[in-house]
Amino acid sequence: MMFLFTLLCGLSMAAQSSFSISFPSFSSAPTANPRNLVVCNSFSKLQVQLDVTTASTTGASVTIQLGAGVEYVPGSVAVVSTNAGLTIVDDGGTPNAPKFKVGPNALALANRLVFTIDRKATCATRTAALAGTAFKDTVTGSITGATATTEVSSTYSVTYPVFSFSQPATQTNAVLNTNYTRTFTISNGGSGGATEVYFSIDYPSNGIQNVSVSLTGGTGSTGTPLTLTPVSTSGTTAYYTIPAANLTGGSFDFGETLTLTEVYKIKICNASTNYTAGWGCDAVAANWCQTVTGTGGTSMVAGVPDFTVTNSGLLNYTDNACAPHDFTYTVTNTGTGSAGAATLYNVRVTNQGVDNSPTARYTLSNYRIGSTTITPSYN
Repeated sequence: MMFLFTLLCGLSMAAQSSFSISFPSFSSAPTANPRNLVVCNSFSKLQVQLDVTTASTTGASVTIQLGAGVEYVPGSVAVVSTNAGLTIVDDGGTPNAPKFKVGPNALALANRLVFTIDRKATCATRTAALAGTAFKDTVTGSITGATATTEVSSTYSVTYPVFSFSQPATQTNAVLNTNYTRTFTISNGGSGGATEVYFSIDYPSNGIQNVSVSLTGGTGSTGTPLTLTPVSTSGTTAYYTIPAANLTGGSFDFGETLTLTEVYKIKICNASTNYTAGWGCDAVAANWCQTVTGTGGTSMVAGVPDFTVTNSGLLNYTDNACAPHDFTYTVTNTGTGSAGAATLYNVRVTNQGVDNSPTARYTLSNYRIGSTTITPSYN
């Protein structure tokens, strides 16, 4: 009988749980626990209460399995209150499932520890939210010799920005080597805000030369114009960041817009510009959680160039054909179309019969357009 009694007591003790785990509300707003998260926008807290239900001389460990894509902010674990001088420190794990060590080793029944950790939501959290995932945090407390205790928090919401892009109107009647101005708009229709806004401008084949890019308005702007310079470039693409300091309230929130103004010069006929706007946890385009795109087109001014040569003749000519003299002529563009449409580019002038050799009847000593000397080439 004594043996059976001892065995049953041993089984009973082995079946005891390690902790009573709960999730007390916060004492100040927002009081909901866990607190909600905004993807890539600051941190929020989870608060956990541990009540020891099995005495121990070896301390305890805690693992917190966070919601999909949610990560622990290293070093953020903090004691809120304790009735027995308990401590908790980082003890490895992964960003999504951090581990902690509870001390001291001597734990008595009813010892209590209330602590918090900071969590952040990543792009993977947004992906999970789009898939309809319910977000909860699962806490497991373990004491050697006792059954691990697991409790699941209530659900919390994950919000995120939803960007849209309004591309600039096509520049019509465009003329090469001329500066033009256009605007484009970035809007946020999502329930979450972004602390920084990113965008890129790509000029394929270097068909357009950028002159300047500025944040000039919109309800999401602080109202102070800001000239932007690229934070990086790759090939023909320049990347820009609009910092929190230039966003209303430090965040680009639901229903807000940003208006950007671009000054550019057209270098190639019908050149286009590609735009990409996005948000994420850092400025590296490969890490943006969402991107939206647009195109800025150009349509060249219509017209057909043509030319006539007039007023040819000899100047400073004397009876001595061997004396230097000038031969002049005027080239006139007689093209049709609106202003700038019939512009002549890369005009080539050919003088047949002038080879500049010592035996040539005529040699060319100087060639000028106006007062500018031109070096000829000979074929």
